[in-house]
Amino acid sequence: LENPDLFSKIFLLVINEKTQLKRILNRTNNQYGKQPHQLANALKWRDVQIEKYRQAGAIEIDASWPLDEIISKLLSLV
Repeated sequence: LENPDLFSKIFLLVINEKTQLKRILNRTNNQYGKQPHQLANALKWRDVQIEKYRQAGAIEIDASWPLDEIISKLLSLV
């Protein structure tokens, strides 16, 4: 996140690594992550990206919640 000051709010949707792994392996709309080296890369950069957004002051939202709850939370914050 190069210029976080360009945004009035930044949101970070977070899931645990186990859930991310499951979602990547089971999705049907995108093949990225199906190859072992792609999956390893996605998991490697996971913590780096989360930390980058935290340092930028992102508002964290648990993306393991039901979709309607995530949307309600986002809407309550904008």
